[in-house]
Amino acid sequence: ISADDESANSRIEAWYQGVQMFKYRPMFGVGKDQFTEYHHKTAHNSYVLIMSELGIVGYVLWISFILFMFFMLIKVMKLDPAKSSVVEKVKQEQSMALYLMVSVLGFCATAFFLSRSYILFLYVFAAMCAATYIRTSRLHDDLSSTIPLPFIMRVVMLSVVSLVVLYLIINVLLNI
Repeated sequence: ISADDESANSRIEAWYQGVQMFKYRPMFGVGKDQFTEYHHKTAHNSYVLIMSELGIVGYVLWISFILFMFFMLIKVMKLDPAKSSVVEKVKQEQSMALYLMVSVLGFCATAFFLSRSYILFLYVFAAMCAATYIRTSRLHDDLSSTIPLPFIMRVVMLSVVSLVVLYLIINVLLNI
């Protein structure tokens, strides 16, 4: 990010305004699709947009949703296909999990520079991740179709940590 780049300065200004909105209403934010009511441009960062519009509660739920996709895909990819009676089908599901992982990673990377928090792609990816996980759990005994409560709590804690990290990143960029 260069101080001479008008586009970068515009984005950082929008991120700053997002942080101010978050400070103004930290629990529930300023409301979905209300960012432009407080600032003339969108945040150009889905994470900042969610943080400012939906607050801590909405951000933690949104990030947890994304993290659950990653963890489901990781669990599928870590399975040993040899322990299943349908080795080839499990390998196919693992290939699908890898492709979905790359897709979701791509979404998450671009979400840092675009306001695409509420678009359909994320939910299509989520449905595909869940379908892959459920299909694989029916093929492999080592994969449970239920998610234990301690695992859910870890995901929520990671989401809270990511909010703190996002806040720190934005503060560092504002001070450059």
